[in-house]
Amino acid sequence: MGRPEKTITTGVRELAALAEHLRRLRAASGRTYPELERAGGYSASVFSRAASGDALPTWQVARAYGTACGADEQALRLVWERARDALTRQRSSAATDDPAGAPTAPTDFNLRLRELIRRRSTQRAVAARANYSPSTVSAALNATRVPSGEFLDRILTSLDLPDDDRERWREWRATLAAPDPEPAVPDLPAAAPRIPGARAPHPTPGPPPLAALAPIVLAALLLAALFTLLSAVIDWWASGC
Repeated sequence: MGRPEKTITTGVRELAALAEHLRRLRAASGRTYPELERAGGYSASVFSRAASGDALPTWQVARAYGTACGADEQALRLVWERARDALTRQRSSAATDDPAGAPTAPTDFNLRLRELIRRRSTQRAVAARANYSPSTVSAALNATRVPSGEFLDRILTSLDLPDDDRERWREWRATLAAPDPEPAVPDLPAAAPRIPGARAPHPTPGPPPLAALAPIVLAALLLAALFTLLSAVIDWWASGC
């Protein structure tokens, strides 16, 4: 005997009725999900998700589920259409109950996305279908910036939104995620190209200042006077001898 199925938590009455109807069909047939997989042509996980109440299964999946259970197709089709119509009405209502138009800030965007999830399912169920942990989804929806494009696409896919609604959400995100223009940088003179490995040339020394030459000139004059005096002394001594 397989483990019991989780409680149906959807707030859409017709979708819950479809999930309960599918579960009763399987219980009446006495088949497990692996047995439905062998008889219905879809994986056990697809059939289990169809009866979870988290999202509307396609008619092809619902019909294969009922056929594998030996159910009446017309009766199942009626229950499935009621769930489909209820979700369609809910989507139409969600599209018209937003008079404020496009969100004007990332926090507003995240708040509306959180409300969309709440209207269509539960945050935990959406996180599971999008292959995120509940804490990851909660952190993204409570952040001060819009989530990544991949995160948004996976969330919208798990909510089974129509293509035009998904595109609208993508446009909103693209507008709010656009980076601020970079400040203009003034033009600077181009630097001389630097050759890798080359050393900067040493500066060429200029001529010494005049103040530095004065001691040298004075020393030269004294030395010349000394030689002149010495020469005169030698001449005097030579003449005396």
